[in-house]
Formats: sequence, C-alpha cells, structure tokens
Amino acid sequence: VEQLERDAGRLIDCRERVNFCPLGACALAGTGL
Repeated sequence: VEQLERDAGRLIDCRERVNFCPLGACALAGTGL
C-alpha cells in the first residue's frame, strides 16, 4: 500500500511541475524541442 501511495504522490508532484513549466511538459512527452 505504501508503494501505491508513494507512486500517487510522485504523479501528483510531476503534474504540478508540468503545469508550472511548459518546457517540462515537452521533455516528458518526448518531443525534440
């Protein structure tokens, strides 16, 4: 259960970072920009 909670926390944190920085979204999507 702890692993699932940790993974969920990472996904939420990642989403917040992507919303803050558009360049991060490109990097996560794998585009060549």
